Amino acid sequence: MSVPVIVLSRELPPAMMQMLQSVAEVRINDANEKVLDNALIYCSTALDPVDAELINRFPHSMGLIANIGVGIDNIDLDTARS
Repeated sequence: MSVPVIVLSRELPPAMMQMLQSVAEVRINDANEKVLDNALIYCSTALDPVDAELINRFPHSMGLIANIGVGIDNIDLDTARS
């Protein structure tokens, strides 16, 4: 069975990183296009924009955009829905 891939917009506190790494391959988003390969979940913080440019780079395997924080103003919902 393959391990799910979670891509984070930035490094999270150590306890959160350890928990995520215990159930998935965790990658930090950077300019490297390969970081998104086979990702199932993109997890951002309220400080990091999830704009149309980023969403359009998501692979077809991406099934969830998660947000750590309050609100969803940082996510381009129209593009995410399409």
